[in-house]
Amino acid sequence: MGRALLLAGSLLTWIHPSPARAQATYGSLSTLKPNHWIRVEKLDDTRIEGRFLEVKVDSLYLRPDSSQVAIAMASVARIDERGHATGKGAWIGLVVGAATGALVGAASSQEGDFFGPGASAVAGGIVFGFVGTGVGTIVGAVTHRWHRRYQAPEKAPAGN
Repeated sequence: MGRALLLAGSLLTWIHPSPARAQATYGSLSTLKPNHWIRVEKLDDTRIEGRFLEVKVDSLYLRPDSSQVAIAMASVARIDERGHATGKGAWIGLVVGAATGALVGAASSQEGDFFGPGASAVAGGIVFGFVGTGVGTIVGAVTHRWHRRYQAPEKAPAGN
């Protein structure tokens, strides 16, 4: 039981990461590829979305429409990149499919079956787990999700 709770907690942490995992260095922007869709939130809470072009010493360049926009990195609070949720979808599909399969397998086992309820639950969990992983992967591949690529360091309160 303890291992199951530890595994479930680890999986939930991976599926829903904390904002602290975002990197606070300009080097973390090296993973951005030209023409990927990004969302920039500035320190004054304005947001700009567009296609990423490049990062130079003190500016980020993107194309929100047909024009190029330069944003000073000193004014950037966070940068998110639009991507897919393929991995997350696969994991969720696996967990939901395996749990459903185990319940269906155990519930459908009848007295006198060659396999008992335990073996039926395992078999159902495996089969439904594979199916759930496939369905979750497909759903995640077509689902857009924002991935944090940069988070500005927190400013120390004045007077410290």
